[in-house]
Amino acid sequence: MGAANTWNAATMHDKDGTAVNTVDLPTPMQHSDSIAAVNMTTPAILDRLRVARRELAGFPPGPSPERANTQFEIRALETELAKRKIFVTLTCNSISDTGGAASPPEDEVWLSLLGGGSMAIGLTGTRTFRKGDSHRYEFDVGDFMPMSAPLRVQLNEHDRAGRGGRERDDMLVDYAWTSPFTPTVTADPDRHYRVDLDFDK
Repeated sequence: MGAANTWNAATMHDKDGTAVNTVDLPTPMQHSDSIAAVNMTTPAILDRLRVARRELAGFPPGPSPERANTQFEIRALETELAKRKIFVTLTCNSISDTGGAASPPEDEVWLSLLGGGSMAIGLTGTRTFRKGDSHRYEFDVGDFMPMSAPLRVQLNEHDRAGRGGRERDDMLVDYAWTSPFTPTVTADPDRHYRVDLDFDK
């Protein structure tokens, strides 16, 4: 970035001593208040991407320095975003499965994550939870790009079959995490589970 900015600010001279400006290199920091993507939080990247995509769509057709800069910025933001992680932390406040077969007192739960404008579905394995247990699940942001739509977090729990009963699966949480994707806490209606949503950065 330092080299690109030095080049863009430079003035060359032809053999007659006439000043000639350099052809500017595109950079992802075209605004005076820009921060390099690697130093931005994930919600900040998502917010800037939304603005940059809108700016790009508003440019007149054909090549221009503004178009090149904005395309380069979008590429830099998307490249960094693809390296980020989605954290879903699940904490068991109380056991949901309290039927006759709920022995020992524990739940068998799994998570699914979908949306973001992608066709991908993130699905975890089944994990046993007892009261007080907590576990953090990680998903790749890159799987859900362009992150232009809400992310849907679903928490599922398996009820064991009791005497004369049947096994069944319950969806305890079905939550849409929307832009700007700030850190969020949700829970099932009976508050058996707390679900924390965040990014690694």
